[in-house]
Amino acid sequence: MIKVLIIVPKILCQSDLVLFKLLNLVDEEFYYTATDRSIHKFNAATKTDVIFQNSSFLNNYVGATFSLSPDNTKILIRHNLTEKFRHSYIAQYDVFDIESNTTVQIHNGEKLQYCGWSPQRDRLAYVYLNNVFIHFSEKVEIGITDDGVDGVVYNGVPDWVYEEEVLSSGSALWWSADGTKLAVGFFDDTEVETFNYFLYGDGDTTYYQYPHEEHLKYPKSGSKNPLVSLRIYDVTDNDPTMQRIVAPVDVVGSDHILQNVVWSNETHLLITWMNRRQNLASIQSCSYQGVCAEVKRLEEPLGWVDLSTPKCLSPARVAIFGYFIDNYYQATQPGDPSVYHVFSNDECLSCTQIDADGVACRSASATFSKSFSYYTLSCNGPNPSYTRIFEATTKTLQVDWEPNTDYRKKVEAKLRPSYRFLNVTLADGTNGIAKLALPPNFDEAKKYPLIVVVYQGPNSVRVTNGFTLGYEAFVTTSRETIYAYIDGRGTGNKGKDLLFSVNNDLGDHEVEDQLFVTRWMQLNLPYVDADRCGIWGWSYGGYMTAKTIEKDNDRIFQCGVSVAPVTSWLYYDTIYTERYMGLPTEDDNLGKYNESSVFLNVENFKTHDFLLIHGSGDDNVHYQHSLLLAKLLQRHDIQFEEQTYTDENHSIGNALPHLYHTIDAFWINCLNLDVYEDSEQ
Repeated sequence: MIKVLIIVPKILCQSDLVLFKLLNLVDEEFYYTATDRSIHKFNAATKTDVIFQNSSFLNNYVGATFSLSPDNTKILIRHNLTEKFRHSYIAQYDVFDIESNTTVQIHNGEKLQYCGWSPQRDRLAYVYLNNVFIHFSEKVEIGITDDGVDGVVYNGVPDWVYEEEVLSSGSALWWSADGTKLAVGFFDDTEVETFNYFLYGDGDTTYYQYPHEEHLKYPKSGSKNPLVSLRIYDVTDNDPTMQRIVAPVDVVGSDHILQNVVWSNETHLLITWMNRRQNLASIQSCSYQGVCAEVKRLEEPLGWVDLSTPKCLSPARVAIFGYFIDNYYQATQPGDPSVYHVFSNDECLSCTQIDADGVACRSASATFSKSFSYYTLSCNGPNPSYTRIFEATTKTLQVDWEPNTDYRKKVEAKLRPSYRFLNVTLADGTNGIAKLALPPNFDEAKKYPLIVVVYQGPNSVRVTNGFTLGYEAFVTTSRETIYAYIDGRGTGNKGKDLLFSVNNDLGDHEVEDQLFVTRWMQLNLPYVDADRCGIWGWSYGGYMTAKTIEKDNDRIFQCGVSVAPVTSWLYYDTIYTERYMGLPTEDDNLGKYNESSVFLNVENFKTHDFLLIHGSGDDNVHYQHSLLLAKLLQRHDIQFEEQTYTDENHSIGNALPHLYHTIDAFWINCLNLDVYEDSEQ
């Protein structure tokens, strides 16, 4: 019977008073960090809590993070971090020996692209200048690759497109469970086209007298992808041997994608390869000597193979393309895709969980000890999160670990929105779901402005029961506005028919559903003011906003805000775009590429207020997208508002207060909002 690990990398409560990070969870003991950054050891069976290591080892570090070695004798300290892209960064790493109270710098204190423990030994694998090294001891460090080239050839870390669209990680290293073998991803971007953009600096150094030009290997739709393979190293001793594993080109073609790697035991891996279109996947079982055989082939002729679920394994059986549901798994409730629970076989482990206010859990996740003797159950909504520890066999509550009492008291003192979930009919007659955040003291006899926040990327889900005090709380309480989410065709958790309805046709059915459902709300919900409705979104949501305005002939929305939007799928990356749209060629799907852009018809922008926002240093959705749309609107003498954030990337993280104040001022003007400022909100 397989035991599926539901992975939550960090248990994090919302309280600013109580914060802990789970470091190691083995059998009945686990290690965590307390608010003073000391490391504690907690025994779930005896319910004893002791200080394992005080925080003095961090005295010489500012803003450092750390992780315990598998044998709990050493601490890896990461410090002086510089972010690179969404999941990657460079940082310095030191190892602190608990017994000797001494510290050793890794690679002479140079900034590394990655550094992490082997699963069974106190050795480390790290990446420096795109080459992989093994730290056996203070005196023994060896390089196992030597062909890395900065910005071009990558070992052990992914290039941009694999980091963003496939691995969702800054690492491409996979250890065997016994720590004797290491799989290393190899990515060659030599033939990948380069995207160049400028950074302008802060005006206080001669370095930026001339803007600094960044060079990024970024494959756009239809262009060449990186070449990829896998290298397996036997690192039993400090004389490693290597075996290269290549894709089964007779199945997935010569232009393929390395989708996933997981060790099934100490000598074999399961490797998932996909064809470029990502509607065929071959799962190969490979020995570390490089002998491979296909164990599973997945095909989706009407869509794409979805391998986004967590990849699970146990000593008995392995699942890397989904969950075996013999034991533990996470699933939505039948008929309600907004509710997430944790199950053991057919028994719901989280359905009966009630918080201190008597509210049932409707959004749950879990982590398990290595032996599956204990598990932590976290409820993440609809109220502030809480975490409890259970004994797995009897499902007995051991400890009410983090009730979040202080945070709950703070939240209770604030004005908050209330929520309504609506089952709605979509434009084609199928079923969708919507969520309304309603202002405090909501009065159904009044008319309220409506703001729809949209994302709608394929397989995404925005209508959930997770707790948040985000932008919706401000809009509903300080602007007395209804804030709405609509999950239409193409979104996740609603079956393949609805999901694949957007295949080869992005920006069509999703837009119809936003317009159709919003119009239904205007006609059937008497408290929605049809003359004061806006729509906004970020990234794919920014694209959706622009496409919605393009198709809004009836002026269902009066205004919209697009933040960092895609404006043409010809200019976005290969792996994401081609998964849903195929190739931009005459014999494939070029026609739909052109139809899906926001450049064909800008007439409706004349009748809608429009705010366009982008960061000039966006490595993901390039500033080029907004510049092309702005140029088109200007050429047609269409007035609109535009805000550029100099040097900011896709998250615009250094200017969020200004961004939200800009959007707020836009809503106040275009929706004629009443302004309520309350210091208690």
